[in-house]
Amino acid sequence: SIKYTGVSTFVALLSIPKNIILAIVLTPSDFGFFSALWLFAEWAYLLGPGFLNSSVREFNYHFGKNEFKKADAIEREGNGADLIYTVFICILIAISGLLYSKKEYIFGFIIVSVNHFFNKFILYYYNANYYRDKYNVTASARVIQNGGAALISVALVFFIKEWALFFGQLFASILTVIYYKLKAPYKMHFLFSKKQAFFLFKTRFFL
Repeated sequence: SIKYTGVSTFVALLSIPKNIILAIVLTPSDFGFFSALWLFAEWAYLLGPGFLNSSVREFNYHFGKNEFKKADAIEREGNGADLIYTVFICILIAISGLLYSKKEYIFGFIIVSVNHFFNKFILYYYNANYYRDKYNVTASARVIQNGGAALISVALVFFIKEWALFFGQLFASILTVIYYKLKAPYKMHFLFSKKQAFFLFKTRFFL
């Protein structure tokens, strides 16, 4: 849509001065420290069981057939299964820092795990609204998350150096969750069914 294209353009343009400022203030090793820890969150997404992707496909199928109760149930059960996985993986990321003797690694892993948790809640809210055609609220949330992370990182980098990269992402994610909670017409809900979780897990391989 035009609004989403505008949001993407805005975020892309905002990233230019952000990257210039961060490159001036931070060293390559600072970026390396951030990237190394952030890889764990990326792996958590890539190696996940695929509950959300499968539930979105099944939701759209039943929603398109006007089977709204069935679609809602699948969405909630997909959220529930994914939340259990998310809590487990966040704990695993957090305790991974204990493998290192340096305190900054321990602290960094904790921040990454907390941010990953909030990002998943953003995704639950996004799915609940975007696939019900509430594009305005999801587009605004994207501006808050991506634009907010850029602005907060730039504001903090002069004071806390590379930690601005961590806290910029975290604070923007928290603000986005708050925005969704206050403004989203559709809220996230959670149910759990072992049978449905197994079905969604199998379905991921056919996506």
